[in-house]
Order: sequence, then C-alpha cells, then structure tokens
Amino acid sequence: MGTVSDGVCDIWTGQCPCRDGVEGAQCMNCAHNYYNRSLDIQEALYQGCVPCVCDPRGTVEGSVCDSTTGQCVCVPTRHGQDCSSCRPGFFLSSDQSVCIECDCHPTGSSQRRCEAQTGQCVCGHPSVGGRRCDQCREMFFGFNPGLGRCQPCACDAVGSVNGSCHPDSGVCACKLLVTGQNCDICQPGASHLDPENHLGCSKAPSQQPPPAGFTVSYSAIHLSWHPPDSPNSNRLNYTLIRDGKSLHTFHSHYPFSPESFEDTGLSPYTNYSYWLITATVAGVTESTVASYQTLSAPPEADQLHLSLVGWPGVGSASFNWSVPQNSTGPVEKFVLSSVETSSGTEPIIHYTGLSTEAVASGLKPFTQYTFTLEACSSGGCTSTPPLSLLTASAPPQNQPPPKVNATGPHTLNVTWDSPSQPNGVITRYEVFLLGPLESQNHSSVAAEKRVFVSSGWLDPSVSPEGQTTNETAVSPPESSAIVEGLQAFSTYQTRVLSTNMAGSVASEWTLARTMEGVPELMAPPKVSAVSSTSLKVTWSSTESGGVIARGNITEYRINLLTEQTNNPYAPPVISQVIHSVGPSAQPVYVVKGLKPYHVYNFTVTLCTKIGCITSLPSTGRTLPAAPTGLSPPRLHPVNESTVHIEWDPPSQLNGPQPLYQVERIDISLSVPQSPVVRGTRFSGSSYYQFPSDTLPVNTDFTASLES
Repeated sequence: MGTVSDGVCDIWTGQCPCRDGVEGAQCMNCAHNYYNRSLDIQEALYQGCVPCVCDPRGTVEGSVCDSTTGQCVCVPTRHGQDCSSCRPGFFLSSDQSVCIECDCHPTGSSQRRCEAQTGQCVCGHPSVGGRRCDQCREMFFGFNPGLGRCQPCACDAVGSVNGSCHPDSGVCACKLLVTGQNCDICQPGASHLDPENHLGCSKAPSQQPPPAGFTVSYSAIHLSWHPPDSPNSNRLNYTLIRDGKSLHTFHSHYPFSPESFEDTGLSPYTNYSYWLITATVAGVTESTVASYQTLSAPPEADQLHLSLVGWPGVGSASFNWSVPQNSTGPVEKFVLSSVETSSGTEPIIHYTGLSTEAVASGLKPFTQYTFTLEACSSGGCTSTPPLSLLTASAPPQNQPPPKVNATGPHTLNVTWDSPSQPNGVITRYEVFLLGPLESQNHSSVAAEKRVFVSSGWLDPSVSPEGQTTNETAVSPPESSAIVEGLQAFSTYQTRVLSTNMAGSVASEWTLARTMEGVPELMAPPKVSAVSSTSLKVTWSSTESGGVIARGNITEYRINLLTEQTNNPYAPPVISQVIHSVGPSAQPVYVVKGLKPYHVYNFTVTLCTKIGCITSLPSTGRTLPAAPTGLSPPRLHPVNESTVHIEWDPPSQLNGPQPLYQVERIDISLSVPQSPVVRGTRFSGSSYYQFPSDTLPVNTDFTASLES
C-alpha cells in the first residue's frame, strides 16, 4: 500500500514507485522523520507515513520521532507525543517557552502539583494565598512557614478603614483621625469615635471662610458660604451671626456642599456685618467678618412732583420737578420719558441725570403725549403720576396726491386722504385744476384754477367714530369732489391743498383724462384732379389740422354727394360711402371711374366709439377729355358758289364749350381710289416725313391733318 497506484517496479532494479514519506525496494518502510500511522500495511488499513509533529520548544534538538509510533524525544520537563505539555510539578511560563517548576510551599500547599497554565498551587488553609501558598490573604497576617497558615487581623471595625491589616506586621489601616495597632484610639485632639464618621473621630473645624454676599434689594441680602477647609467631622453645625446676634442655624452632613441664606426685612441703605460659627461635636471655629450694605429704597411718591413750564412748543416742552428727601438713601438719577398717548409705542427717554429741569425735544407737532418722571435709587424707582399734554400745531406735511377717476366725457371724480402728518386741525381742503394739456406735452405751462373748496374741522387726535358721535362738533371738510364742465378726452392735472391753523401744504399733481365724447370737428377734405376720370381726396388726421375727435379714432369714411330729382320723397342730396379706412391708413384716396370735366362733391366722416362727425363738402372737377358723339355736318346748297353748312353739337362735350373748325376737301381728292393709310401722331412742328415703308413709291395719295 506504500506503492503509487498502478505503479510498476523498475525492470532492472526491482524498485517500486513509493508514495511520499515511504521508502524501500518494496515501499514497506517510512522515510526519515516520518512515522507510520497504519495498523498494518499488509492488511489494507494503510493511513500512510506522515511527517513527525514535535514541539521544537519541548523536543531534544536534532532528534526525530519514532518511525513506528511517532513519539518525539522530549526534554526532561516535557511529556506527550509531541512534547508540548509540561510534566506534573511544572507549569508553562507566561511566554510559553519553557516549563517552570511549581515550587509550591511544602506546608502552605496541600500538594506539590500546580495548575499547568498559571502555576497556581492548591493552598491548604483559607488564610493562605499567593501562587506558592506562602502569603496571607486579606484580613490575615503573619504567615507561619511551619504551620502553613496566618493569623486573623484584630482591627476595630469602627476605627479601621476596611478591617484589613499589614500582611507582615498586622498593623491595621486606620481612618484619618484614628490611631493604634487595632485602630481603636482617637488621635490626640480628636474624640467621639463614631461608626458613621468617615474620619473615625472628630476634631474642632478650622479655616471657615466668611459668608459671601450680594445685595438683592433695599431690604434683602443674599449670603452663601463654603464648608471649612478642614471640617474634621462628618457633621457640621453653622450659626449665621448678624451684628453680633444669631440669625439662623444650619446642619450639614458629609459630603458637604455650599450653603446659602437670604436675609430679608432689612433697613434700606444700611451696613450689616455677618460671620459664621461652625461647630462639630469636638469644638467650634469662627470665620472672619464680612460687611454688606442694602440698596437705597425708592423715593416716596408723594415727595416727587413733575411740572410743565410754559406752553408746549411745536416739537418740544420744558419741565421741572422737586427733589425728594434723602431719608432712605440718595437719588442716583432722574429719568424723564414720554409716550404717544394713542400709538402705544415704547417710551422715549428725554433726560437722565440729577438735574431738576429738562427740555424734551424731538416731539411731533399737534400730538398728545404722556410724560412720566422716575426718581431712581440703587434699590428701585418711583414714578410721578402721568402728565398729558398736546404739542402746538405746525403746517401740515406729506399731503398724498389725489386719486382721480373719469366719470364721463366732461367730469372727473377727485378723492383724497388727509396728510400723513396733519400737525394740527385740518380746516380746509382746496382742489386745483390744470388743463386741458397738450397731448404731446403734459408739462406745458398753463394757468391753474381752483375748482373746489371745502371748510370744516378735522381733528386727527379724535377718532373718526368720536367725530361722528359728537353732534355739536363741526363736520370735517369734504374729501371728494366732482369737477364738471371739462373737455372730453382731454388730459388734466389736479392737486389738493390742505390747510390747518398753522399753514398749508400742497400735494403732487395727479394726471387724469376725461372719457371719450362725441367728435366735434372734421375739416373738409382737399379734392384735386388726377385725370379726366379720377380725383384725389385727402384729409387731415391730426388735431392741428382741423380735427377734434374727442376720442380714439376708429374709422374714416369718404362720401360722394349726388343730387337726385327722381324721388320727391328722398333727400335732394344723397351721400354715398365710397371708401372707408382705419386710423393708421394714409389720409388719401383716389376716386376712379368718374366722368370727364364733371364737378363732384365729397365729405369725410370721422368715427370714434362714441359717435361720428361729417365734414363740410369739398368740390373737385375732373380734367377735360376729347368730345364724343360728333355727327357729320349737314350741307344745303345756296347758289352755284355758296353752301350753307349746319351741324349739331357733340352728344358729350367732355370739357368746356368747343371751338368748331369746318374743313373743305376738294372733289378731285374726295374719293380716293385706294385705301386710306392711317398716319402717325406727331408733335406740332409743321413738318413730318413719312418713312418709305408707309407710303408706296410712285403712288398718288391724299393727306389730312387733325388737331
């Protein structure tokens, strides 16, 4: 089974191919540093030869394991197949490199072996401890190597820290103020051994800090203090002394914390001395003295009087006042303040100091104020009863411009608000009008005129409800007006003048336009001849050209006037619209299809959304044209040398009365033998040469001239 599967031995040497770790001609032995884990190679229980596994720290250097069992060669302190375990009586060192002898104390331990990892021996008595069982446990001392045990500590439970003692001497660990081998005696100067005292015994406290204080008011001082630097006990009794008399007693227990006390019912502006007496069951100590002074009390209200000096001005008022008596402390400052009675705003301070008079400035004209004087000490302030006054009037300010709305083509509705700063009683409103203004220049200079005035009594300090409920009060001036008799669709400027008893103020101008009205004027058109069958009609479209539309123009109509005599019930003159254009079209129209040398009458109609207006007629005549409908003349022989000729006028003259020209043609040429060839039009220069392609060569012809 040590042979490779399907392996064949060498035909010359007979060496079989062996598996890893196997050697021999027939592969029956394990190689060096390998051992056989099979029970019987020849019984097919083959597990193979495996490498030796030996702990190098516990194996003899240079040795190999047994080829049959795999047992490594161990150093004397190790055992086990791989030499990784310590022999009994030894334990593994902390770095696990070597095995150390247990070395258990022969009397302190109950056996020689120890725990293999830590080396802890098994101690034979409860008072013994340590790794080797050669030390005393807590609460025991004085290990006896012969007996292998220790003695119990004899510490006093009240005076010792925790009942433990020194492991060699047996001296107990005492509380701070306890002494003695067993902690059962108070230190010199201490007494009263107490189980609840963390110090064991008590002494008189020392170094008590004085109370720290601050003044709360003119009748109270707040005091606080820390415990003594050396309390020397678990209980402290504080006695607070004020001016040599006991004020209050406090009890405090360990752990101590700062204490505080508020002394009330004191006299104003008075010095008080405080100190502490701190006591334990063993003695007392006193702090140093600390002095504090209460604040001054507020002055008496009946000793403080505020007076107005003279009459209030427009923006200021003068005051003086009395100085209260200094019975409860000095006055540190006077504070003069005011507040607008109706606004509810924060008070405004006008003066702070020790003077007994002041001028309050920065006031609003004609405004109700409430003034108050405060006299302040370190302990508080006292106020006088409120003093109300009304400042004097001043000319009004900030008159808002009026709101103007057109109510018709000839009326404007003007409304306005009172000035934002009336500064007095408004007694009159006046409305001024400027216009009509040129449409292209709203800033053109024109004379303004007053179109409305209303008088009354408008007191801004009285609410509108109060003015309406007071039946005896004069009504306020009106704040709206209707301005009539204006020009339609025209621009005007309006402003309002507000007047009180101290002056007046005018608003800015407000621009407004009246509504559209019926057109008032359309200038007659201009008619000029273009040809014998057409006329050009032009008209003006601007106000400077004779147009007063009083609105936005929507249409122009060109009308032709004709007379009729056929219908007696119809107007003798009929107007016919022959063309209409919008306002942006060119103001010109050419009328075509007319008769030559005829007179025509035209009008132009201007229309807005409100209505239309027609101009006066303008007349124009077409240019003359050649007459038509001329009949041949009639001949009546008179004698052998005279012929009477008569003719009818043309059926259509197409111009002024014509000039007739009678032409005579000789008989010999009157009947041409060949067709007449039409000539050529030419200008009148008395001569014209016909080209050869028009007149045949060597042919007679007859020519006629028409003009």
